[in-house]
Amino acid sequence: MRIATLDIECNGLLPEVTKVHCAVVKDMETENVKKFDPTNINGLSSYLSSFDCIRGHNIIAFDLAVLRKLWGYEYHGDIEDTLLMSRLQRPDRRTPPHCKGAGPHSVKAWGVRLGHKKVEYEDWSEYSPEMLRRCEEDVEIQCKIYDALMEEGEERGGIKPTN
Repeated sequence: MRIATLDIECNGLLPEVTKVHCAVVKDMETENVKKFDPTNINGLSSYLSSFDCIRGHNIIAFDLAVLRKLWGYEYHGDIEDTLLMSRLQRPDRRTPPHCKGAGPHSVKAWGVRLGHKKVEYEDWSEYSPEMLRRCEEDVEIQCKIYDALMEEGEERGGIKPTN
């Protein structure tokens, strides 16, 4: 089963988004990281379709929803959403200290928990190489989130890894 971790960066949140600036996809078997910027972003949907399963943090309500809204893209494989997994596995999860403004299940909170601080970025209006770097770091954090959730789930007798 080919599995990938996905993150996208856009010019806004779902209601107002009009453009996908960049994306990063990590093949979990080969660990190959493919970066999409404005020069090759049009190849993202066909690349995603080559995977049997895509995982990401809030991938259902944001990443895939944006691709559906802007491009009409429907992913037909399996989806693993680590935000939902985190909420279901530990609804009472607390926000770590020194993580103001983040929810307890957010990538930022998980990054603090796992010792991999999220890259801060403010201007979403135009693409920049820094935005792509943030996207790549988010994918790395998301991979660690998945691993931590699998470990936590196994300890609790619940979630079992797909791969």
